[in-house]
Amino acid sequence: MGPAVPALITELRRCAGFEDLSGAVAAAEKAAKLDPEGARAAFIAILAELEHVDLEEDAGDVADELWRTRKAVARGLEVCDAVVDGAAGSAL
Repeated sequence: MGPAVPALITELRRCAGFEDLSGAVAAAEKAAKLDPEGARAAFIAILAELEHVDLEEDAGDVADELWRTRKAVARGLEVCDAVVDGAAGSAL
């Protein structure tokens, strides 16, 4: 994984903290297009990490951020699949 993907993952996480989902989605899409396999591994690690966040005392802000993160990661995984499928199709 090149250095740009971790920077984009950091950007995704930062943007997910804001009310607007578009920045997080844009970062996920860029990471997926740049390095689909590296981004996929990072996205899966994020999803695994999110499963362990304690929301018991949350007033809703953390849950909202987690939702935005999951939505962006889901979009990133879709783009990874499209890039990989497109590359496989062009190799035939």
